[in-house]
Amino acid sequence: MSSKVGVCAVAFKDKTPAEIITLAAEAGADGIEIWGQPPHINYPVNTAECERIRGFGESKGIEIIALGSY
Repeated sequence: MSSKVGVCAVAFKDKTPAEIITLAAEAGADGIEIWGQPPHINYPVNTAECERIRGFGESKGIEIIALGSY
């Protein structure tokens, strides 16, 4: 069984989801947990925005594995 590496976006509060996804991809991560708070995800949640983030992640080979609600 191989291990996978993920990144928690809350560690990068000052960066956009696209910037964090790019950093994660460059570091060789497999996935990312998106921080479920502004400025990463705004309320009310915009599903189109979430789909754009997921699509950008997929384009970089990064799976969105969770939405952190903390």
